[in-house]
Amino acid sequence: MSTVPTTSHWGAFGVRVHEDGRVETTPHPGDPAPSRLLGNVADGLTHPTRVRRP
Repeated sequence: MSTVPTTSHWGAFGVRVHEDGRVETTPHPGDPAPSRLLGNVADGLTHPTRVRRP
């Protein structure tokens, strides 16, 4: 299992999907002030208010 680098308007971070389907985000190691909002990215995938299709 590897961490895939990506970005959002909250900054750069890594994403790892575990075998049980759990998603983990980690701030980019070079970010001097990572946003705490990055922790919400994984929860947003399954949140009831998520727009699933247009």
